Amino acid sequence: MDSHDEFLELVQKHKAAHASVSLSSRVVDDLGIDGDDAEELIEELNTKFKPQAPEENWSKYFHNEAELLSWSYYLKLLIYKAGIRKSPPLRNIEPLTVKKLMELYNAHLRNV
Repeated sequence: MDSHDEFLELVQKHKAAHASVSLSSRVVDDLGIDGDDAEELIEELNTKFKPQAPEENWSKYFHNEAELLSWSYYLKLLIYKAGIRKSPPLRNIEPLTVKKLMELYNAHLRNV
């Protein structure tokens, strides 16, 4: 098995049950990997591809678990769904596809 297959297998292991993984899958929106699930995925990728793991500010791509479990999140979500609140209940994050995640690791591999 090559590293490409191993990478996809690790992502597959952390996705939501209903989701299917492709290179164009958005990690948060399509695969449901966010918060603690994202931390676990990154930790496992870092362990598997160490010392090739990239130094990356992952908070620009994922919410932390405290954001997702906050009581104010649910209140903001309810108000947003009712059409009263115009902005989404969570801060904006950069979209991250499986392909881009893989490229972050591959770019680091080339620089090592």
